[in-house]
Amino acid sequence: MSNYHKSIGHLKYEIILELLKHPPPPPIKYHCRIIFIYLFLFSEIMG
Repeated sequence: MSNYHKSIGHLKYEIILELLKHPPPPPIKYHCRIIFIYLFLFSEIMG
């Protein structure tokens, strides 16, 4: 389970890096990315 949790944390880190590297996407995609980030943060808090 810890290996799975590590990979989730690493994936979240990579997504945040991608968000910082790329220019702001169109509004719909932007909102989807924000939702995914909140889901990751929520899973971190609950887990």
